[in-house]
Amino acid sequence: MAAASARRAGIRPCWFDGRNYLDSLPDAAARDLSRTVLSPAEVARHGVTAEFTHAHRTADRAIEFIRRHRHEDFFLVVSIDEPHHPFICPEPFASAFENFALPIGPGADDPLTDKPAPQRDWARQVAGAVAQTVERRDGAAVFRHPRYFACNSYCDHEVGRVLAAIDGETRGALVVYTGDHGDMCGAHQMVSKGAAVYDEIARVPLIVRWPGSAPAGAVSSHPVSHIDLVPTFLEFFGVEAPPVLQGASLLPVVREPERRLHEVVFIEFNRYEIDHDGYGAFAPLRCAVDDRFKLSINLLETDELYDRATDSSETKNLIADPTSGAARNRLHDALLEWMGVTRDPLRGPHWARRTWRDVSGATWGGPTRPRPFDPDYLPNTLLYATAREADRARYEHG
Repeated sequence: MAAASARRAGIRPCWFDGRNYLDSLPDAAARDLSRTVLSPAEVARHGVTAEFTHAHRTADRAIEFIRRHRHEDFFLVVSIDEPHHPFICPEPFASAFENFALPIGPGADDPLTDKPAPQRDWARQVAGAVAQTVERRDGAAVFRHPRYFACNSYCDHEVGRVLAAIDGETRGALVVYTGDHGDMCGAHQMVSKGAAVYDEIARVPLIVRWPGSAPAGAVSSHPVSHIDLVPTFLEFFGVEAPPVLQGASLLPVVREPERRLHEVVFIEFNRYEIDHDGYGAFAPLRCAVDDRFKLSINLLETDELYDRATDSSETKNLIADPTSGAARNRLHDALLEWMGVTRDPLRGPHWARRTWRDVSGATWGGPTRPRPFDPDYLPNTLLYATAREADRARYEHG
């Protein structure tokens, strides 16, 4: 619907990713510089300004789009790359974090002995980087990475430029700020990201601003998910969400932050990227999180359960702890149900057959799950056995 409306309004889609950015640079020397980690002295020597960066060029395009379409309905995604390596940003940001240190907490000393083996592999792989960035101050572990923190601050600045354009041109707009993942920052002996669901990488910011509808400064303490964003935007534009779409609109929570949208939300990891053999490679993972507990099933490895109320650093794996069995099993049941309802392509009895619990039932003859009956969006599935159209999402065998 949004794309069709855009075409009717004569709006041309915009796209400015990393490849577009590299193509926009004037020569090979500029390309090489754009992939080099620069000290503040090197930023000065090369004359790096905001105009050189992906973040600034992206923000410029966003601001121009907002001004051009300020009298129309539009949907704009502004995605900035700079928190990633090589962390290039101009002054005054480049030198602003030379002495800054982020406290890591008890998670820095996690021995990983009761954690999945790929996490220990990850820790060994990045041991050199951890040695360079993790320090002890007054006995406590801190993470020092001036380039990384400088770029985060710089990205905030560029986001601020876009928000200023919104405030000046489209007051009342719904604005959502979020990220796709975090960074371990030395916790659990790791940096960067990978096949794990620790809060450092899985709990991302989600800030919503909606003048006149969202109470300023309010905080929701209940879990929500990125999977809820598309239904949220559809409701905002008055478009009915198709039954096949997962997630639920966040607008009721935005209006009333104390409302609960979900009892449990879910996280999954299959493989980081097709052309990568690292980052856990093929590491099927499914996770269920509620207000307090987090269950991670690492299909080929040790599973994890954390009580975040008593262990916010997620260092104590409670997966075999009988006193936490009820919470673990409740999340396990919710996860298995979710995998079935959403037709997870990797679903099957192996997720139910764990060393700590086996609720797998029969290996063969499980239910058939055709696409949801939704003629407005998809052609109806024909059942193999009857050649008739499916009229529900689940058919039992036998």
